[in-house]
Amino acid sequence: MIRAMFNKKIFIVSITVFGLILISLFANGVLAAPEELVIDLYVELRTPEHVEQGGEYTINLLYGNLGSIVAPEDTWVEITIPDEVEFISATDKYDNPLPPDNIEGKTLHWVVGHSAPYWETEHIMILVGVEDDLSQTTGLIHSAQIGSSADEPNFENNTTSIVSYTCDMAGSYKQAHAYEFMPADVITYTITISLAQGSSQGFRDVTMVDTLPPAEQARFLGWTSEDEGTFDGSQLQWQGRVHAGQSTQLQYRMGIEGDVPPDTALTNQARLHWWDGEAEIEREFELEPVTVHVSMHEDAYMIGPDGGQWQHSYGITLTVPANAVQEITRFQFKPLFEDEHPDPGPPGWFFAHRAFEMHAFQFGEIHQFNKPLEIAIQYSDDDVAGLNRNTLRLWYRNGPNSPWEIAGEPTEHQDGLIVFETDHFTEFALFARGAYQVHLPMIVGK
Repeated sequence: MIRAMFNKKIFIVSITVFGLILISLFANGVLAAPEELVIDLYVELRTPEHVEQGGEYTINLLYGNLGSIVAPEDTWVEITIPDEVEFISATDKYDNPLPPDNIEGKTLHWVVGHSAPYWETEHIMILVGVEDDLSQTTGLIHSAQIGSSADEPNFENNTTSIVSYTCDMAGSYKQAHAYEFMPADVITYTITISLAQGSSQGFRDVTMVDTLPPAEQARFLGWTSEDEGTFDGSQLQWQGRVHAGQSTQLQYRMGIEGDVPPDTALTNQARLHWWDGEAEIEREFELEPVTVHVSMHEDAYMIGPDGGQWQHSYGITLTVPANAVQEITRFQFKPLFEDEHPDPGPPGWFFAHRAFEMHAFQFGEIHQFNKPLEIAIQYSDDDVAGLNRNTLRLWYRNGPNSPWEIAGEPTEHQDGLIVFETDHFTEFALFARGAYQVHLPMIVGK
């Protein structure tokens, strides 16, 4: 009995000490306190900063649950769109139709049902049209809210609002023909200047100013559009008249310098200026900035006027002598016929299982060089099995439908390595004669 009571006291003391230890750990942040079981609904809105009178734009209605338990089945979300716009359609984030469950005036209402805790943000994409008789800088007010039958400890993120402003030039934009480039590539930029159809004056005299990336990163290569502007070394400028309901396109090219390191981002932005005669105010509109990224492929290599050498894992070594290229040039390699033989090949010659393309880029592709380049090709015994190694020759053609032509005699040939020179790039392949030739007896008639 005494022993049992003694053990019970030890047990109580142990539990008490353990509890004190847990309290100390929670207080000092070593252990996290048990999470409160709550829901925490939130809603956000994203709209363009500027929209075009008489045009259309998309509202992104975002919502979700930051709480630790599932929100009730009656969870709802709604948006009140501006009086000056008309609802057109709504979709989910996968572009599937998602019409409102209820529309009352300018308020669109959806019952979204259970919202899982910590779940990814949901989106409702709402397309609306803008009245065409609005004045410049009219503020379009959007508001949204989310709720359910459950209590929430935090209602601060259950409502939100955002304002977009009308702008005569909001339909204008700038874009690049791609957004991933390598050094020595060329970027084509297009700027579209558009005046709203409902613009009261009917036309605007517009000045476009485009600040280019730093000169050490990119080089202006000229205008390619019918309308051209000026270039002062850092900015492009164009002036012209734009009519309502019509668009003017400006286009120019820029070359990425060959020594720009990979992972560099090139950003530039255009601005429009015009005089609003009705309000006697000078207006300005900034187009969305355009960012392109510089990367480098493993099958590409940069070599400049001083020359250099590139050893590729395919077994090809390219040697570029000094002054063969005028600027830093990107050389690119691509193997050919890895799964099949070239068909047809040169008559009487057999494929030695080594074929490739070589390309060079210097603000566009170049094919000819100031001096011959050296191409060293490693080959294995399997590559030339059944072939006469002494007859190995490099052949080239200008495309799949072009005939093969011999590139000349090798400048060096040792077992497993053969070297040729070329002053141009195209498709190359290694061919040889057969190791054995069969001579048929000649029969002469009597």
